Amino acid sequence: MKYLYTFLVCACVLSPFAVEAKGDIVKQAFGMNIHLRQRVLESDWDTAMNAATDAGVQWGREEFLWDVIEPIDGIYTWGAYDAVVDEYEEHGISMLGLLTYSSSWASSNAGSEDSEFYPPDSDAWADYVESVATRYAGRVNHWEIWNEPNHDGFWKGTRDEYVELLSTAAGIIHAVNPDAKVVLGGLSGSDTDFLEYVLDFDVGVDIVAIHPYRVVGENFNYAPESTTDGLNTLATDLYNVKATLAATNHDGIPIWLTEVGWTTGDDGVSEETQARYLMRLYSIALSVSQVKKVFWYALNDTSSNEAYNESQFGILEDTYSEKTAAAAYRFAKKHLDRRWFKDQFLPEQKTFDDFSTNQGWQFSGTECTEGSVSIVDAMLHVAYDFTRSTNCYAPVAVGKQMPEDTRALQFRLKGNDDNTLLRVRVRDATGETFQYNVGYMPREWLHYTLQLHAFANHWGGDDDGKLDGVLTFDSFVLDDTDGSYANGAVDIDDIATSTVKNAFLYRYHKKYKDIYAYWSVASSSVSQLQLFGAGRVRVKRFQNESLLKESGSALYDIRAGTFVKFLQTL
Repeated sequence: MKYLYTFLVCACVLSPFAVEAKGDIVKQAFGMNIHLRQRVLESDWDTAMNAATDAGVQWGREEFLWDVIEPIDGIYTWGAYDAVVDEYEEHGISMLGLLTYSSSWASSNAGSEDSEFYPPDSDAWADYVESVATRYAGRVNHWEIWNEPNHDGFWKGTRDEYVELLSTAAGIIHAVNPDAKVVLGGLSGSDTDFLEYVLDFDVGVDIVAIHPYRVVGENFNYAPESTTDGLNTLATDLYNVKATLAATNHDGIPIWLTEVGWTTGDDGVSEETQARYLMRLYSIALSVSQVKKVFWYALNDTSSNEAYNESQFGILEDTYSEKTAAAAYRFAKKHLDRRWFKDQFLPEQKTFDDFSTNQGWQFSGTECTEGSVSIVDAMLHVAYDFTRSTNCYAPVAVGKQMPEDTRALQFRLKGNDDNTLLRVRVRDATGETFQYNVGYMPREWLHYTLQLHAFANHWGGDDDGKLDGVLTFDSFVLDDTDGSYANGAVDIDDIATSTVKNAFLYRYHKKYKDIYAYWSVASSSVSQLQLFGAGRVRVKRFQNESLLKESGSALYDIRAGTFVKFLQTL
């Protein structure tokens, strides 16, 4: 846990989502960091596990500490973990086993205060992994190898030493249990640089794990949709990971969020805010096809001392009574489980450009770039070839005014799975330019939503950082920031605008019926929503009675709040 490593800075509220195939069903996705042996007294195990079951927890993450299992070379003590595995099975919760850390006697820096975080002796590590995977084969079939190996607080070796550790473990686990899946040690943040380095080797992982806390420095309090200097939105992080997986020939490999959460300690958020963020986290993350599980951190607080922020991430108090987040977890699971994501909309959206004709899109002010801009099959098709190792870029400009009071944009885009960054530029009535950093572009159709008040930087005009008057869509910008001579093509379709800011609307589906997740980041507002195919809608509100709304036109006036509302078509 702890610090977030962010390698692509995005200062826009951005949410890219793919239109998913019907088979991408949310199932067995609701996980929890339980850590039963370390953080719960054995006399309280049943209480804690019953509370987890009541909340809807389907998977638990459990550390298998080497120093506990093999405190002396060759001497194994299985009693504690046998009991933990029994407890999971008794409560019907599946387990993700986390193999950590160096046993004190096997550490390459034995005797030091933090010896457990140093690389272990390779033969001893192999024996340990084989012993654990063999003993629990068929009972624990998912093993995560180390915790945050890109964080020097948890791994004091090199990248190459982690590659060796991971590869050794993967080979042994697959040999002793062919049904087992090996999970990359959950990365601090969404460190695509570290991820790309590791996956360039044949390490044998079946699942990639990340820990995308919404944190800058020591501040864990940012919302899932928020951006600031050094922090992407959650959605941007997930799609950058997707692009990295595709670029390393791991396209389609599952992504698990094995830690993410917010503390309610003195320097954290309120219980209500924790619950709000939890519902929005799950609504966003599970709309991404490769994200198969999200493990909240953590099940219960480990202290009543609210000055100790690290101990206050639980959805339960240290007495196992529920915080508001426990009900929010149950609410999100009830409405997202067994559904599949379809698409995303803007409230009160209007078509800005459907590319039925070319309204003037062209390269303008390119730097060391060759290529072309054209309309193909009612889409904007941009072919690009960066010709030097310096920072090449290619603005694709149109200079077209948007409707008055436009405050949000959405478009569909399919990219090229390379390290080219996409940016968007908008100008206001004074000539001030606002730039939005979108992120990498996976080779699949995605929906991108930009909240225009949340820009990365601005310049020119009156240079006051305010969106003055009628806005003009200036350009898309393809930016080869890493000087990799990238080349490829981008297709863009269906640009829409909205005067409603900060509101998010995702459509999920199950058995011929839609359910929409709908919320606002800030103050609530009433917007007119078009809910497709709906004559009646049940508005399911957190901790409030549901409302039934009817409409012959499928248009509904519904207030967005900072808690997610689920809108069930009938």
